[in-house]
Amino acid sequence: MKDKLVKSGHFRNYYVFRRIAKVFFASVALMVVASVPVLVAYGVSVTQTMAEKAPEEDQTPQSSVAISSYQEAY
Repeated sequence: MKDKLVKSGHFRNYYVFRRIAKVFFASVALMVVASVPVLVAYGVSVTQTMAEKAPEEDQTPQSSVAISSYQEAY
């Protein structure tokens, strides 16, 4: 290790911080890769929920009572 430090001119802490940075970025990359299937499953479930709610909204009648009562008032 001493030869490497003398040859490159770096201090010991340079290599320690470099190793810590590699581990940190590798763990962040692993978390991102692990979250992709969760996000895809969430998107599919939201799409299914919206598809199930859409026919219910289409079947409900429009609020014609509120509109007619508004027109009668003025």
